[in-house]
Amino acid sequence: MSDSSSPDAKATGTPVKRRPGRPAGGDMAQLTLRIPRAHLLALTEESARRSMETGRNVTPQAIIAGMIAASIATKNESTPAA
Repeated sequence: MSDSSSPDAKATGTPVKRRPGRPAGGDMAQLTLRIPRAHLLALTEESARRSMETGRNVTPQAIIAGMIAASIATKNESTPAA
């Protein structure tokens, strides 16, 4: 299945617009979580703080993805090589 807008964009030299609300890159998969409202509130406050610091939109989902990546990296570092 091909994207019909892609060949036209290449022919005219205009960049293909990215759909809003989609991750910028990386191999990502959708996951649905049910978390306590208090945790969501804390994540929302942290995302607002980071958004103000960086000048870019930081979502609660991005914070969760970062926490998961950091947790997995920490586990891999602490596991001795066989």
